Amino acid sequence: MIGHITVMQPDYDQGILTDFHGRHFKFRLTAVWPSSALHIGAEFYFRPQLTAAGLVAVSAP
Repeated sequence: MIGHITVMQPDYDQGILTDFHGRHFKFRLTAVWPSSALHIGAEFYFRPQLTAAGLVAVSAP
């Protein structure tokens, strides 16, 4: 999937990716390398996973 960063919460090491259908996926900011790629609107390829906590983005395919 492709999504873009819509929320970043550095204090909680958490961000939100939104796909083009409007679904939201949580991800860890420290999981992104290089960290210079982190900014609102940045696009990422990711693999979604449904967990008890909701939808999360896991490693890129």
